[in-house]
Amino acid sequence: MLALRRTFRPLGALIALALLVGACAPREPELGSADKPIVITFTPSGVQEEVVAGMEVVERLLVEATGYSIEAKFVGSKTAAVEALCTGQAQVGHEGPFDYIVAHERCGVEPLAVMVRSGSDTYGTQLITRADSGITGLADLEGKKPCWNDPLSASGYVVPQGLVGEAVPLASLQEAVWTGSHASTVSSLYEGGICDFGFTWIDARATIEGDHPDVKEVVDAVYASEQFIPNDLFTVRPDLDPTIRQNILQALIAIPESEEGKAAYDRLYQIEGLVERDDSFFDRFRVVLDASGVNLEELFE
Repeated sequence: MLALRRTFRPLGALIALALLVGACAPREPELGSADKPIVITFTPSGVQEEVVAGMEVVERLLVEATGYSIEAKFVGSKTAAVEALCTGQAQVGHEGPFDYIVAHERCGVEPLAVMVRSGSDTYGTQLITRADSGITGLADLEGKKPCWNDPLSASGYVVPQGLVGEAVPLASLQEAVWTGSHASTVSSLYEGGICDFGFTWIDARATIEGDHPDVKEVVDAVYASEQFIPNDLFTVRPDLDPTIRQNILQALIAIPESEEGKAAYDRLYQIEGLVERDDSFFDRFRVVLDASGVNLEELFE
């Protein structure tokens, strides 16, 4: 019996020590605290300097409205935005509709709110070219050199692939220039000598109009599709605390109620506001993607 007691005493002491250490161990900081800020990513869907300037104001306004510690991060691509959300490096992110669908399928990312431009939460794609190019429509693109935005851009690449493919053989196009943003596509055509045509959302020419007031004279929009593509949106990880999610949603929706917030949204992505939407809002867009034969994962890679 004594031997047994000697065996159990050290074990009991170890258990007590473990409990004491566990009680003294630092607690995991709460999300939204100074030690663990809520990370919101922003992608280059416009002029980078303007996006960064706008997101810095949005960050401050969100902190003021919610009381959370929030960190806005500019990421270099749509792929990086999806990766940040799916790996937990970010809790909220700006995404286009195409990359949202990829993120939703990969890790259950959910819509928070869709952006509103010109009074609508959907948009179309437009074919732009230099006014002196001689291109007047889709049928004139055979053998021409495209400026594509990003493989995950709905209006800057994916939907235009289907539209151009219906008009001319895609194989006839020259090797593409990848611009990385709608503003860069417009700038490439404005500068000239880079590509013959490009596609952007309607009307992305405004993204560089401040620096180039004559952009709409130099760069023509010669074709526009119907408005069936969901606008860009803010998305959230599925495991984000519902209270945090709701507070951020309400703060984002309220931002354009002030003149400062309205100006920040305009600088950020030339938007007027946000409207709450769920995943079913993207069903029609999914039908179009299915019909186009686009492989989401191949484009994402």
